[in-house]
Amino acid sequence: MYATFWSLVPPLVAIILALITKEVYSSLFVGIVTAALFCTGFHVVTAYTTMFNEGFIASLADSSHVGILIFLVILGTIVVLMNKAGGSAAYGKWAEEKIKSRKGTLLATFALGAVGGYGWGGMLLPMALAVCGIVCSILGSFLVKTKEDATQESLLKSLRTGTYTAAVLAAVLAAPLTLWIVGSWGVYIAILCGLAGGCAIGYFTEYY
Repeated sequence: MYATFWSLVPPLVAIILALITKEVYSSLFVGIVTAALFCTGFHVVTAYTTMFNEGFIASLADSSHVGILIFLVILGTIVVLMNKAGGSAAYGKWAEEKIKSRKGTLLATFALGAVGGYGWGGMLLPMALAVCGIVCSILGSFLVKTKEDATQESLLKSLRTGTYTAAVLAAVLAAPLTLWIVGSWGVYIAILCGLAGGCAIGYFTEYY
């Protein structure tokens, strides 16, 4: 499993479960269990002991890991207090009233990137992704081709081909851009979720 494709399965399981169930903690635990089973050749007892002895206990014995845990607890506390105070609702209301154009969306993203601790990289990334999206959309538009007597079904199929191709190209190009500018896989995963959500919205609006 080491340095092979199978090493990607546990995090993928955790991410997919989190997106489906909206339960982050249980999804992460399932991902940990899956990784332990892979590491021990699917021996349940050995996986159990490995998960706790070499996983949880070893991590808690590492001072750097404990520091990260304390930081996350403090960060979670701040988020909860901010929600209790109505900060999130106030920002959502302000954004709904003030952000009504593409330019406003980019400016708001700049601000969020800077406030989120990514500095100039957080401000540069939205612009780079916007340029990347435009280029990918142009490339995807070349695949939108139909005959003169095309049916609605063939038209929609052609549009989907262009849309999904542009989304895949954007996902591929966004990876090196994100890692080079902000160096965060978490930001890239958020970008993938946004691309998937946009494709899903476009797909379902064909029926509703």
